[in-house]
Amino acid sequence: MPPVHSTPLQIDPQWAQTLVGLPMSVPEHWWDGCKGNTLFKCRIVGVNFRDTSERYFVFECEDDDDDYSNDEGQRFPMRYDAVYHYADSDHANYSKFNLPVIPPAAPLPNETVRIRSRQNKNIVSGSVSEAVVDDATIYTMTKPKDWYIVKGKQRG
Repeated sequence: MPPVHSTPLQIDPQWAQTLVGLPMSVPEHWWDGCKGNTLFKCRIVGVNFRDTSERYFVFECEDDDDDYSNDEGQRFPMRYDAVYHYADSDHANYSKFNLPVIPPAAPLPNETVRIRSRQNKNIVSGSVSEAVVDDATIYTMTKPKDWYIVKGKQRG
């Protein structure tokens, strides 16, 4: 069960946990005081919902470069918009992750949400589906290879 917060979360904590393991390529200029475009291979290693700046996603670099360490070692907090931007789409495991442009919202109070894979044939009827079962909203995730782009729209 996610921790209790004084302010509501902006993203779904259950969905956020599914991004642990996401491969990323973070450029050198992302770090304060650094310049350059050298890409560092990184991975989401955890989620911290106590970050007041909404930097919920914690990543670490696979490169052992002490120049980019902080007080917590090689782990750094990051907001979702940056996670989305720096996700390594060329990595073999990239397609295993659900990365919408706008992250799913946190459930409303007293709302139960379950996330299931698209492989649940009882629920899926298209690329994205939603159903209410046992007083829980069930969202199904689709694989990126099944997505399509809606051109001419701000969100799609």
